[in-house]
Amino acid sequence: MRNIFARYGFPKQIFSDNGPPFQSAEYEEFLRQNGMQRILVSPYHPSSNSLAEWFVQTFKHFLDSSASDPSCTLQQRVQNFLLSYRSTQHATTGTSPAKLFLQRELRTRLSLVRPDLVTHASCQQGKMKMHHDKHAKFREIAVSDTVLARDHLSGQRWQRGIVAQHPSSHSCQVHLDDGRNNSHSKTAKSGVPTFGKAIPVVPDPQPVIAPETGSHPPDNSAQFETTPASTGPVLRRSSRSHRPPQNLIEEM
Repeated sequence: MRNIFARYGFPKQIFSDNGPPFQSAEYEEFLRQNGMQRILVSPYHPSSNSLAEWFVQTFKHFLDSSASDPSCTLQQRVQNFLLSYRSTQHATTGTSPAKLFLQRELRTRLSLVRPDLVTHASCQQGKMKMHHDKHAKFREIAVSDTVLARDHLSGQRWQRGIVAQHPSSHSCQVHLDDGRNNSHSKTAKSGVPTFGKAIPVVPDPQPVIAPETGSHPPDNSAQFETTPASTGPVLRRSSRSHRPPQNLIEEM
């Protein structure tokens, strides 16, 4: 019994008959010290322990059916029965004894028919990664490279910085120009980035003075020459009116 208790711990209750080994004072003291309750069946009435009686009946039926195989010894037939019994779903509980006891199903020959879920999922993920990496471009970022780091604190979305550390292939630590650290970065492109489209500029009209001649007096009125504005699209603000959403609770 100590061998069983060392593997699986102390049970709460022990069902036994009224035999002499289960009536001694040492046995009763051992159960009391370890917090186990002793339950005895009625004398000369073994059918009161129905769980044990049904198990004995099932065990005898299996031994009779497997006796026709001369290649298996009695010990092998007992172990085969225990494996089949513990991995079979019970009619009362709806699950196998191994699932209730070990919180997992035992692996048997029938497990080869149905592939393992974890192994199948890992294979499928490996195939998806292989197809994705065919067209993916790996960005090599080394220490001291100039990169653009995403900044969530200031108004600027991206800021320039220098890579300080490269702990893994998917992350790096960047020192920004203002002295702060950031971890979300991308490689900076050459040249100064431009944002938005250029707005056409209309120059101011300049006065054009007519040249003086001998026969005509100078005309003091200035003639202006205007430059036509650019025909490009003029940027303007959106004139769409924004209305708050109408909730069902507010209407009721």
